Amino acid sequence: MGYFNSAILFKKQPNWSKLDALPESIGLRGYAHNEAELWLLEFWANNAAPEYPFTEGHEERVFGELMSNAVVTKLEALNKAWREVYGDSWLRLGLSVAALTDQDLFFFADDDDWFDYAYSITDGEVTALALRASMSNFVMNAFGRIEVTPGIDAEGGGEADLTQDKINTLGALSFVTIQPPKEFTSGIPLADNVLKLWPREVGEPEALLGVGTWDPFMSFNDKSEMVYERLPPVKEEPALKPKVRKIAQKSWWKFWV
Repeated sequence: MGYFNSAILFKKQPNWSKLDALPESIGLRGYAHNEAELWLLEFWANNAAPEYPFTEGHEERVFGELMSNAVVTKLEALNKAWREVYGDSWLRLGLSVAALTDQDLFFFADDDDWFDYAYSITDGEVTALALRASMSNFVMNAFGRIEVTPGIDAEGGGEADLTQDKINTLGALSFVTIQPPKEFTSGIPLADNVLKLWPREVGEPEALLGVGTWDPFMSFNDKSEMVYERLPPVKEEPALKPKVRKIAQKSWWKFWV
């Protein structure tokens, strides 16, 4: 099984303390990889610290309060046109982290079921982005346009995941280009977008982190050292009020019976 995982990667160690400016409900851990010039940021929100690294960084409402830009606006418009599109809140998080640390970064989130998403931020700008929604792929080209490639499940009867109405709705957006559909004959490749955008100068994703395999991050603790941690405040459970036992009173006339 390919478990969900998400992370932010740096080529240089950031000033971790700058990230304390993020909302306190976001949990953070920074790691140094022992076998490469690579640092990773783990994040999660509104829940307990992950038992396994990088497995709880799902999109959260709190990320929607963070930075925005033109690419975030495009993802939000795509999601409004077709609810299967995601990633705008994750992009807000990456933009905020890049601004606070003044560093370039690479973000990814993937699993074997739904997510296959990656982007790069260089000098504060989104320089690459790709995500898969169902069988369709959304890729930002060099001009900032989003190229949408519908997917066709050849094994499942040749059905496309985008109806013509949805294609027309997406294509009506000024920044979208609809590409010819792509047919899948043996399933969708695991972490395809993540692997295509991966910064190869830091090393190969499979060897470093197991990304692109069915068991990502399985040996991560043996290859890394945690160098930063900022835990969300512990939520105190409200005190339970003692139960008051109600004693039924007899009607006045029953006392005389």
